[in-house]
Amino acid sequence: YLEEALRDFMDENIRVRFIGDVSAFPAEVRPLIHEVEEASAPKTGMVLNLAMNYGGRAEITRAAQLFAQEVAAGRAAPEDLTEEAFGRYLYTGGQPDPDLIIRPSGEMRLSNFLLWQSAYAEFVSFDILWPTSSPATWTVPSRSTPPGSAASAGCKSAPPARIARGPQLFLSSGCAFPGYLTGSEVFCLC
Repeated sequence: YLEEALRDFMDENIRVRFIGDVSAFPAEVRPLIHEVEEASAPKTGMVLNLAMNYGGRAEITRAAQLFAQEVAAGRAAPEDLTEEAFGRYLYTGGQPDPDLIIRPSGEMRLSNFLLWQSAYAEFVSFDILWPTSSPATWTVPSRSTPPGSAASAGCKSAPPARIARGPQLFLSSGCAFPGYLTGSEVFCLC
């Protein structure tokens, strides 16, 4: 699957990053993961983050351990740790935080997904299931849509939100809407 997807991503100018502990994958898969990341690194159209063996708590713990190793090695001091510095130790280091997190299936929780990065994100939940839905069945509410309104529940009457930062897409647990990748919109689907 990765080999076929890589061809598609390369054609679409998409950079692919894997977030999560890929060391748990079989030895024959890990080189392919690194090959996909390296081959797509020069792409500038969009960053596609694939969350595989990922957990937000584990990511934060790993980041703290990496910083502690820097301190123990004398390359950093405890007072060097700021929110921005800590963010560089996360799997998503160097990328902007998501502005919007979209949750299909009607769930109203993060489920251990991008806990640090989602601190200031807006959340939208759709009472539809992936993969039975498509971009035509839902619309992201605009920033002016009041929470709890029909539009914020995914009705098609609201115009799609335009996000100034991006473009990025985070995929987790197979809950992605790959046909809805446009412009400079930032989406997280969990």
